[in-house]
Amino acid sequence: MNGLGYDVTIISLLFNALILIALNYKKLNILSLFSFYYILVSIYNFTAIAVFDIIIISNLIREINIHKLAFINVMMITMFIGCLYFMSMMGIINSEEWISSKGTATSLGLNNPNALGIWFYYLIVNMRLNLIKRPNFMFFVVIVIITYFAFGLSYSRTTLLGSLIFIILVFLNDRKGIKLNNKIIEYSPLLLFSLILLVTFVIAKALPEIDLVFSYRFSIYLKLLSDMSVSDIFMGYRVPEGQAMDNAFLMLLFEGGSISIFLLIVYFRKMTQQYTSSYMPFLLSMLLVGLAENTFSVPSTTSILFWSMILYKREDCIDKVIISRNKKRYLTSHFSNNLILN
Repeated sequence: MNGLGYDVTIISLLFNALILIALNYKKLNILSLFSFYYILVSIYNFTAIAVFDIIIISNLIREINIHKLAFINVMMITMFIGCLYFMSMMGIINSEEWISSKGTATSLGLNNPNALGIWFYYLIVNMRLNLIKRPNFMFFVVIVIITYFAFGLSYSRTTLLGSLIFIILVFLNDRKGIKLNNKIIEYSPLLLFSLILLVTFVIAKALPEIDLVFSYRFSIYLKLLSDMSVSDIFMGYRVPEGQAMDNAFLMLLFEGGSISIFLLIVYFRKMTQQYTSSYMPFLLSMLLVGLAENTFSVPSTTSILFWSMILYKREDCIDKVIISRNKKRYLTSHFSNNLILN
């Protein structure tokens, strides 16, 4: 491992030490206590520590209003991108240029243009979460302008497609509302994860052209998945150093094993049955964009919001109408059963 690798490991250890010091252990629930399992797993697979961070930090912010957190994210991301742009223009940091058929992209000092693009996507989704009321026409205009600027700077398909998906979901939600009891939505993590496995093991092998279009990503996925042992399936797989992984579902599998995927599927269904539809565009777009980018598999200011909404019951996101309706159904069913028994 090179020097940078050791530096990152030390920083990660110090960061997690601060988390352990800051925790109020009396308020930890069963899920939070279970997250300590990943500290043990990290001895075998160090990247498992990311799953621990996601669960614990999500617990720490669960009582902070979602709109306040989104506002903080918008400010921080804006300043971050602004600082990168300023330092790049002043020559303080080296912004590499990537020449492709689409044009010349810049990374503003990050690893690649896609890494820059994902920050613009995070900015857009947090802008929507920051709004308490329904977005108006100007909101969509601002999003389009940001997307146009970001794509012209990075030529990142993550920004372009991610923003387009998010705009469509927000528009559909505001027009008709995305039904929270829709089974397709409730089971969307399971369906998308199954889709990735199906394409990787079956479709891409039968149709190599698909693998070519996606820059041989499915060949990489197939190689990594095939190399997993039985223990890797439960405790995660150590992806070779330097190997890029552009799929949040598989990255989550490699970090925390099948248990982390199980948590995503089960808790997503459980929580989305209670939340108001205004948050569904954010949750669904994070899943859909996660097919091509690590939107929720690594700890970040936005992925923590995503997991906080899924793993913990946030009172500021709950739809009181749905809860009341479910209680009435339960009481009616319970009363009817008692009449039958009597």
